[in-house]
Amino acid sequence: MKYYFTKADYLNAMSVVVAVAETRSCRRAGERLDVSTSAVSQALRRLEERLGVVLAPRYSVSKR
Repeated sequence: MKYYFTKADYLNAMSVVVAVAETRSCRRAGERLDVSTSAVSQALRRLEERLGVVLAPRYSVSKR
């Protein structure tokens, strides 16, 4: 799906990238930004699609 970014979208996405980089966690970045982990992940994924690069590798963690 093609997603078109506005200037506000880029600013929001960059704040997500900075928060993930500083906290090294989508969950903690979400807590810092007062949004869900899913919202953080979606913002990263949309920006990655737009730029054509992986900004934050994601690893699944299995819970036992």
